Amino acid sequence: MTIPVCSNLLPEEGGAGPEAAPQSDSQSHNPGFSVDKRGYFEGYASVFNVVDLHGDKVLPGAFGDSIQRHQRCNSFPKMLWQHQSHAEIGTIRLIIF
Repeated sequence: MTIPVCSNLLPEEGGAGPEAAPQSDSQSHNPGFSVDKRGYFEGYASVFNVVDLHGDKVLPGAFGDSIQRHQRCNSFPKMLWQHQSHAEIGTIRLIIF
């Protein structure tokens, strides 16, 4: 199971702008990755039951309490660059799981 997100990177919407989108190898590793002219893109916030390069695995339900709390408050989690709390790069608009 995955948690897809739709995000907006536009500065006037609270994001840092499309230029803040990671520019590393993301497009070569994800050929379908694109940011539309509004600054929106879709992607996975997390993938469950897959061991990452550091040997970590996110289990289903890992974000349940946090997502429910955001739903009660009509809010969304921050989109951060590399988990850095000072580097918010966008605004999550939709969570589907």
